[in-house]
Amino acid sequence: MRRGVQSRMGAQGVSGRRLGWLLGLAILVAGLGACGRPGASPPSALTLPPTQAVRLEASASVEVRPQAVLGYGTVEPVPRQVLSAPGEIFPLTALAYDSQGNPIPDATFRWRMLDESAGSISPGGIFQASTRLGTYPSAILVEARSPRLGLAGFARAQVSVTIVPAGRTRTPVKVQVVPRQIEVRPGQSLFLTAYPVDEAGIPVPGVPVEWLLLDPRAGSLTPAGKFTAGATPGLYPEALQARARGTLVSEPIMVRILDPATTPRRVTSLVLPAVATVLPGEEVALRALVLDETGREVPILSVRWEALTPEVGQVRPDGRLHAGQQVGNYPEAVRAVIRYRLEGREEVTTATASVVVLALPRPQPPGTTPLARVVIVPQRVELYPGESLSLTVLNLDGNGFPLRDVPVEWRLEVAQAGSITPYGKVTAGFTPGIYADAIRAVVRVPSPQGEQVVEGKASLVVRGPLERLTVIPQVVQVVPGQKVQFLAEGYDAFGTFLPGLRLRWRMDDPRAGSITEGGVFTAGSTPGVYPDAVRVEALQRYPIREASASTTTPSTRQ
Repeated sequence: MRRGVQSRMGAQGVSGRRLGWLLGLAILVAGLGACGRPGASPPSALTLPPTQAVRLEASASVEVRPQAVLGYGTVEPVPRQVLSAPGEIFPLTALAYDSQGNPIPDATFRWRMLDESAGSISPGGIFQASTRLGTYPSAILVEARSPRLGLAGFARAQVSVTIVPAGRTRTPVKVQVVPRQIEVRPGQSLFLTAYPVDEAGIPVPGVPVEWLLLDPRAGSLTPAGKFTAGATPGLYPEALQARARGTLVSEPIMVRILDPATTPRRVTSLVLPAVATVLPGEEVALRALVLDETGREVPILSVRWEALTPEVGQVRPDGRLHAGQQVGNYPEAVRAVIRYRLEGREEVTTATASVVVLALPRPQPPGTTPLARVVIVPQRVELYPGESLSLTVLNLDGNGFPLRDVPVEWRLEVAQAGSITPYGKVTAGFTPGIYADAIRAVVRVPSPQGEQVVEGKASLVVRGPLERLTVIPQVVQVVPGQKVQFLAEGYDAFGTFLPGLRLRWRMDDPRAGSITEGGVFTAGSTPGVYPDAVRVEALQRYPIREASASTTTPSTRQ
């Protein structure tokens, strides 16, 4: 790898046009304030921190084979649908399988948020829900990496998040499953959804669910709820079941395996999310999906949406559900009539989704309910030097409901980590490092026993200069003309992922193939092994102090 550094002045994350507008506005305001004041000094220009340009290169090797020898693996997150209370923290896990369905125990996983309004997650899969109730489809991305994952060397999957009101007094009484009946062809796979509900039919967060295969003749079932039909056609009335807390079980799921010789080729139709959780009057976007027997997406020509239960609300033509005002649990309340094209023929299928309309928690006046927990959102803040982020805090009572209008005292325990305002806006310092539990939110509320003090903690990570660049995958096995998407990830000396790098891809050995600016590689026509054929250069504009534009000393604090 080759690395170069050069210093220059610049702004990070602000476009030139927008910066010029801001500068003009600042000068205009300052000039107006100086009018009429004898001896007033002229306005000073806005000073931005300098940056240094850090460059690093990495490469990947290519093997072009006459025939394909590997398929594609898969990754299954557990759970695939997260049901959480506001601010709740719990770990996510994942399982990786090769193209033959065999587990890959040595696979590594990396997690990140696709929708940060749903919460935050660490690279290792520790998820913390946000404070806003609702359903967030495809909120989390997990990526598995292993040479056994096939041609690409990695596989990805998405996780949806549903945030519901907390409450320790709510007790699950049964487990609800979606779908309740399954019709599949031999070898066909689909994912199931299960969630515990209380007496009112409202999902209860924080209760893990496990899947049971009651009839092995029906097929196989993974811990993530992925069912794969067996080879023998027939009806299996009690094939699958979901269980929570050891004793709460769902109604058995019926499985019908169709005979391929007498049944036309079938597809799997879905509505995502399978269970939409909304507040009265809130909107959530629904999506229809059709998959063929291999799991590939089938082109959809049109979708007609129907609300089968009037109390659930209205569904717009674009699939946005506007929830009604009546709180309740409405299984399979929305239906999508889907017209699709497969093998040149137009077909029609249907799919349903369940809807849960939640009651909005009543605000609790300060002091009426004991403060039990203070949660800083997000729990882990990653910033470049000089970069700022406004934090929020969730004050929860003993039942898990938020307390309103509670004053918060913010402080930063380590001076070199940066600074924080009384309103929770944290600004990273110029000493890279990982400052565990450096951010503190102190809440003081009156109680019958006197003043009650509860403290929340969060970690601050000050990103360092680019130290390591990795190409994913590092080795690919392809056939002539095959396309592979290459990725590149940069890390600092502390192992912190660095977003915002500028990447430039090129071929060091054009015989191996060609590559686009976005990293899409197309294999050449000549079989062979081409070491380090693909190369990428990463450019990082790293902020530094103006007085120390040539050096940056990392922190050793962990």
